[in-house]
Amino acid sequence: MAGAIAGIDGISAAKEGGLEKVTYKGCKSPKSWRGSYAEQLVDLDQVSEATVFFRGTAREAALKFPANANVAATIALAGLGMDETMVELTVDPNINKNKHTIVAEGVFGEMTIELVGVPLASNPKTSTLAALSVIRACRNSVQAIQI
Repeated sequence: MAGAIAGIDGISAAKEGGLEKVTYKGCKSPKSWRGSYAEQLVDLDQVSEATVFFRGTAREAALKFPANANVAATIALAGLGMDETMVELTVDPNINKNKHTIVAEGVFGEMTIELVGVPLASNPKTSTLAALSVIRACRNSVQAIQI
């Protein structure tokens, strides 16, 4: 299940042939970071421009931002693992969508995947695509042909 992002199949395929570097960059509005560890790292009420407030591994991101970093964990599990996948988290008061960027490099070449998703109205920490991904997984469980 892809969840809030696309490209997991590409990351997994690249891993088979020499995936060397994966970086996930997540950018969300201050509203999406409320109630998370981000509030201890940046003043969400005063931020006036895009501000990177975290750089570290997917493991660190998952531990510090469990409600926001499931994307980083998914990418890490598909690719290089929790300790080799790098994460950069940003708050941007000028956006109202969740922006996910994956940059991967290896023997296969390079890929950049970017998705700008609409936050789920009932939970701005997640995206509408994540909910749609659950529907797709359910449909695939009963369909003869799965794509």
